[in-house]
Amino acid sequence: MSDSSDLDALIINTLLADNALMAIATDGVWYGAAGPNCSRYVIVNLQAGHDEGEFGDVAFEQPVYLVKSVLRNGNAADSKTAALRIFEDLQGLEARLAPGAVPGYVVMCVQRREPIRYLELDTVMPDLRWQHRGGLYEVMAAPTPATKGVRA
Repeated sequence: MSDSSDLDALIINTLLADNALMAIATDGVWYGAAGPNCSRYVIVNLQAGHDEGEFGDVAFEQPVYLVKSVLRNGNAADSKTAALRIFEDLQGLEARLAPGAVPGYVVMCVQRREPIRYLELDTVMPDLRWQHRGGLYEVMAAPTPATKGVRA
């Protein structure tokens, strides 16, 4: 059975396995929103997606993820390095995956669609600055033949 959340897990687990990224994003990788009191982390969020149909089934899925580091009062070098690590981890990831790495899918492509970079002023404590840097990453994955017609 193919389950789109396994594609979410691919992105998250790939980032968690990068020790250099985790040395900067010491509060980890979060889906959707970070936990309380986090100040150095990576956010992964499904932004959009498209399922391409074929003969009444799904030929392939194309989720687009926002993947960014968020650093409170972080320096520009850390923000830049985190974004570079995210890019290096995800861009072309499909070429580094073992067969069957994502249950129910063949991952055909992972690529950045556009970069993200902005500064956010904290609304509660104006002296705090939040640096956001990363990108929108598109995944193209085809359900394996054995899972066609079976969706989670």
